[in-house]
Amino acid sequence: MVPVRTIFCGAAVVRVIRDQPYARWFPSRRRFALTKILALVFLKTLRSDGAPAPSDAAGGERIVLGLDRDHDSFEIYSAASLHFVVLTCFMASFIPLPPPLSILLAAFFEPLLALLLCFAGALVMSRWAVLRGRSRVSFAPGNSVVLMALAIAASVYLLGYNGWAAPVGGLFLTIVIINAIASLAVRFLQPTIARLEERCVA
Repeated sequence: MVPVRTIFCGAAVVRVIRDQPYARWFPSRRRFALTKILALVFLKTLRSDGAPAPSDAAGGERIVLGLDRDHDSFEIYSAASLHFVVLTCFMASFIPLPPPLSILLAAFFEPLLALLLCFAGALVMSRWAVLRGRSRVSFAPGNSVVLMALAIAASVYLLGYNGWAAPVGGLFLTIVIINAIASLAVRFLQPTIARLEERCVA
């Protein structure tokens, strides 16, 4: 069995690398700048000892890893979990029940809210594509923007809520700010990242 990540609609080329365990930690496999920096530090730590990477193919198992963004499970599930917590707390703050009950009720309806928002974003983007004469469109970028904007707006509200959910909003906004600072560092370190990844597969 070979697990293959989703290939987004409209993707012309998907870069892959075979039998290179170091590729698991390539920053280019991450979307967010903060996780790119963490992956870069971990990759440099692994390479600092000068030892070759253990070959996963030695036992007969071959590995094929994508080199495009959104190919790191830890990053994807961490971002999704944090987004779920923020929106759940945001919804719970409007429910006139004690926090344990309001959180459980909000957690039940949060996936439905996210689904409706993605569906609304898909409708808007598909209509925009028709007006521009495009036959194919990828909904992933638009959905990401809508959900992230909603999470930031909810965090701002929670931070000024002065209630039990205020620390959640503050934590999310802190991570967003740190990621924005990290994005500047990634731009500066991009040549270093490219050279390091090339050496790892050489």
